[in-house]
Amino acid sequence: MLSRIQQRLIDTSAITAEQLASLEKEANQTRTNPEDLLIERGYISEHSLAKLKSELFELPFVDLEEVEIPDEVLRLLPQSVAEHYQIVIFQKKGTQLGIALVDATNYHGIEAIDFWAKKEGYAYTLYITTSSGCRAALRKYTAFKKEVSDALEVLEERAVIVKRDR
Repeated sequence: MLSRIQQRLIDTSAITAEQLASLEKEANQTRTNPEDLLIERGYISEHSLAKLKSELFELPFVDLEEVEIPDEVLRLLPQSVAEHYQIVIFQKKGTQLGIALVDATNYHGIEAIDFWAKKEGYAYTLYITTSSGCRAALRKYTAFKKEVSDALEVLEERAVIVKRDR
């Protein structure tokens, strides 16, 4: 049975049923995500695929590569959870969060976010984003860790200098 995305791609002549079957066979053999192969082979761009998902799942689209995410917002969700489920909190207005995800059928991730948000007292709106946008946002965790590490190193150096001066 074809997914809604696959059916739409066939309906819009982006790919034929035969090409799609061949692509899925290759994806199974190579253990690759079929969507990645669609993009790699040029059947659809990553942004177009994300916007298609946005339309089909009736979720707004956000390009995380174009959004400045404050560190305190990004860090609301632990990095391990964000990476595992490919979910990023990118916006906070009071107790309302904007949460971007790559795969709207990632029900385990959505359940985890729902549980976490209720526990923490947040309401949220889900958004669809691209894989590259999600990766860009996840790299900000690493950049933040490096900034903290660098700051701690400077503080340690200053502490050593103060001890020597005594």
